[in-house]
Amino acid sequence: MQLSRTLTKFAVMALAGCLTAVGDPNARPERRSPTVPMQSSAPARTVLPRQADAHSEDSSDAGAPADSDAGMPQPTAASSRPPQMPASMDPHPVFTFVASGAAARLEDFSASVAARLDCPMVQIDSSSESPFEAWCGDAPTAKVVAQTLGPEVLVIPLLSLTIAADTTVRVTGERPVVFLVKGHVTIDGTLDGSAYGEEPGPGGDVMCGASVGGDAEGREGRNGNGGGGGAFGSPGGDGGDDRGVGSEVGYGGMLRGDAELVPLLGGCRGGHAGGCVGHPGAGGGAIQISASGSIVVRGTVAVDGAEGAAGCYLAAGGTGGGSGGALLFEAQTIDVLGATLRARGGRGGKGANGASGGEGALAAGEPGGAGGVLGFGAGGGGGGYGRIKLDGKTSCEGC
Repeated sequence: MQLSRTLTKFAVMALAGCLTAVGDPNARPERRSPTVPMQSSAPARTVLPRQADAHSEDSSDAGAPADSDAGMPQPTAASSRPPQMPASMDPHPVFTFVASGAAARLEDFSASVAARLDCPMVQIDSSSESPFEAWCGDAPTAKVVAQTLGPEVLVIPLLSLTIAADTTVRVTGERPVVFLVKGHVTIDGTLDGSAYGEEPGPGGDVMCGASVGGDAEGREGRNGNGGGGGAFGSPGGDGGDDRGVGSEVGYGGMLRGDAELVPLLGGCRGGHAGGCVGHPGAGGGAIQISASGSIVVRGTVAVDGAEGAAGCYLAAGGTGGGSGGALLFEAQTIDVLGATLRARGGRGGKGANGASGGEGALAAGEPGGAGGVLGFGAGGGGGGYGRIKLDGKTSCEGC
């Protein structure tokens, strides 16, 4: 009898176990503690804040209490710093991709080419669906990116970029160009985004408005005033006045944009002259190089404006010169000792009788010169200077 009761007890316990395994629909779910992810032992990454002084520290990490947990991520405002780079990527800081008008991550752009440009001439047309008209080796895959309050830019993602000493890279087209490099940049040759004649540099003469040099008036073949110089980082020079009755001077263009180069813009053309139809000097282009490593330049990077055209006939004025464009470098370290970085304005065209064109601006903040006067037919105004910004720990002469 005792054995029968014991067997019955074990049978009831076994049945209860089966019901538990199947699950009681009326049973309350068991509470489980959330899984806490393991904290990485790697040190926190340093992030270059958007357009901050390269020598200043990010204030968002300053003033942390002494007893705060080491290695624990601290909350920050969503807009205070760019997204972090995954640990599997190159261990350099994430920089702000200025041209997009917002923080963009390197991993948003696929790069597979480590570019060593050592052929004599490389040509890039930012307006073309196939922008690499000439390239050394495998060409990268470029991407068009919209800007806020600015034109589209052509982004060229690369693993590294080297321009050899005997190589010239010529960049043209309607869009500014951004070299987005997941490594280091070395330029011993020439990177040229300057304007020549009527042809602007990449992104030049786009959305210029009042920064275009003013058009002059004059009767055909005589009483020709000079066209005004184009503007960007500094104003353009006024065209010369030959004091012809009823003729209007071409005034210099007004400066535009700001020193931060957001959005990324190029330079602006000069104005037409009075007395004949000649082309004004075009504006220099806009080139940005953003590297997660270093930028070292021993060669030349130029975005100069073009010279204006001389007056035609006997007494026509000269056209205005174009302004310089924009150069923007972003990197952990920027070494431009011994390099040539230029964003000069183009000289105004001469008047038909030899009146001098205004000098193009040769230094930051310097305006274009005014056109000269010599009898009939005045010179065009010189183009204003562009803008150059070096965002990183910089080694250079006089900076």
